[in-house]
Amino acid sequence: MVDADGLETSSAGSAAAASLSGNRLLVIDDNEQLAHWIEIAARRLGYEVITADSIARCPDLTDRPPNLILLDLHHDGAARPAAIELPALARWGAPIVLISGDDADVLAEAEAAYRARGWPMEGSLSKPFDLSTLRQLLLRHRAAPPL
Repeated sequence: MVDADGLETSSAGSAAAASLSGNRLLVIDDNEQLAHWIEIAARRLGYEVITADSIARCPDLTDRPPNLILLDLHHDGAARPAAIELPALARWGAPIVLISGDDADVLAEAEAAYRARGWPMEGSLSKPFDLSTLRQLLLRHRAAPPL
């Protein structure tokens, strides 16, 4: 089945297309329901999706790193978001988008702290965010289809 954008909507077709496209999304969020919702939306846009509930539980993606990372600011119950260490994520060079229910000031502070460390910050999404906002972000980072 194909949606209005001409994208495959079956999971089998989406998985096959994602593995060929090179689009890999890493979602780190301890909210399983939100992570699953993001996964469904991303797969429909041709992404292969890897989820983890914390940075510590991320699989080793060195051989095939993601080309976009969505990171929940409080994924491990961290009280001070800017203190989270991201070297494992930053080494892949993929843009990192923070997601959080915190106010804009907290998100801006965390993003600035990470950016000052030289990590590839791409911005943030404030929870709750809608499907169109997520879609725009994913489409902006989707790799060009192979020739």
